[in-house]
Amino acid sequence: MFGGGLLDAARPAWQRFLEAGEEYLAASGQAAYPKQDDVCIYCHQVLEDAARSLIGSYREYAGGTIALAVRTAASEVNSLQSSIAAATVTAAIEGLRATLPGLAEGEQVPDWVGEGNSMLALVETLLEVVVDRKKPSPPAGTAVSDTLLARLTIALGEVETAIRALEGNVTERSKLLTEQRAKVAQIEARLRLAQLLPEIRAYVDQAARADRLKTLLARFQGLLTGLTSVSKLASEDVLNRDFERVFYDECKALRAPNVTLDFPGRRGHSARTKKVARDHTLADILSEGEQKVIAIADFLAEISLRSGSAPVVFDDPVNSFDYRRVREIAKRIAALSAEHQVIVFTHDIWFTSEVLSEFEHSPSECTYYQVIEDGGIKGIVSRASHPRLDTVASVRKRINSANWFST
Repeated sequence: MFGGGLLDAARPAWQRFLEAGEEYLAASGQAAYPKQDDVCIYCHQVLEDAARSLIGSYREYAGGTIALAVRTAASEVNSLQSSIAAATVTAAIEGLRATLPGLAEGEQVPDWVGEGNSMLALVETLLEVVVDRKKPSPPAGTAVSDTLLARLTIALGEVETAIRALEGNVTERSKLLTEQRAKVAQIEARLRLAQLLPEIRAYVDQAARADRLKTLLARFQGLLTGLTSVSKLASEDVLNRDFERVFYDECKALRAPNVTLDFPGRRGHSARTKKVARDHTLADILSEGEQKVIAIADFLAEISLRSGSAPVVFDDPVNSFDYRRVREIAKRIAALSAEHQVIVFTHDIWFTSEVLSEFEHSPSECTYYQVIEDGGIKGIVSRASHPRLDTVASVRKRINSANWFST
C-alpha cells in the first residue's frame, strides 16, 4: 500500500531503507519520533504535517504487523518457489518435452496429445513466472480439462502397472537366465569331460598298473637284495682270484719270499692280508727289503687289474734292496711303461742306470731329468743327458728336429 509507485525490482531496496531508519531511531533513543519541530532523519529538513504523517506510516510499516506479514509472505513464496522449481519437476518437464513430439509422430497418436502440449506450455509459463517472480498473466485457453486429467490419471496407472510387470519380468528372467547359464556350464563341462575321458581312463589304467607293479616289486625286493649281495660276492671273488694270480706272478718275477695271501673280505670284511706263518706278521719274520718287495708286488698287481691310463708314480722304490733285486724291479717298471705312463723319482745312480739300460733297445720312450742347483737356486728341473740314451745319432736327430736354421 505504501510505495505503490515503485518498481518491483526496487521494493527490496526500499524495504531495507525503511528498516535502516528504524535501526537508527532505536540506537539514538528516539522512540517517539516524529514529534512537533523534529527534522527529517534522512535529509535534516523541517518536517511539515504531511511529512510527519508519511514518516509515521513508514515506521508503522517497517516495524509493525505489515512488515511482519510481508516477511512471512516472502518466506512462504520462497518455500513454494523451491518446491515448484525442484529438480524432479524440471526433470519431469524435460521428459514431457522430449516424449510428446515422438507420440505425435507415431502411427497411433493419442487423442490427448494436443491437450498435453497445451498443458506443457502452461506449466512452463507458470514455472517461468514462479522462478522469475513475475506477475502471472495466464494466456487464454490454457486451463487443463477434467477429461485430460482423467486420461492422464488412467495413463499413469497403466504406466505404473506396466512398470511393476516389467520389474516382475526382469526378476523372473534374471532367475531363468541364471538357471540357463548353469545348464550351459554343466553341458560344457560334460563336453569337456567327454573329450578328456580317454586320457583320464589311460591315466587311471597306468596308475592302477603302477600300483600293481609296486606291490610285485615289494614282493621281489628281498630277492633283488639277495641277488645283489650274491652278485657282489661273486664279483669280489672273481676279482680276488685274479688278484691272487697276478700277485703271485709279480712275487715270482721279483723273487719275493713265499707268503700266504688271505682275503678277510670273503668273510664280511674288505681287506687282504699276507702271512708267512700262522699268528705271525711279515715284520716278525721278513727283513725290511723283503717286506718292501712284497709291497711292490702287491702294488703292481693292483695296477695291472685297474683299467685306465692314469700315470703311476714311484718314489725311491729300491731302498734296502740288493743289486739283483734292483735289476728285477727296473725290468718290471720298464715293462709297466708299455701300458702306463710311469714317473720314477730316485737318487740311486745304480737303479737309474738299470732303468735307462732297459730302454736302449725298447720301442717305449724314456726321458731323463735331473734336479740341480744353479746360482743358489735349488730345485731346478732340466733334461739331462745319458750316454746310453744320448748317442751321437740320437743327439743329431734331436738337433735336426729342432730346426734351428731356416733356408
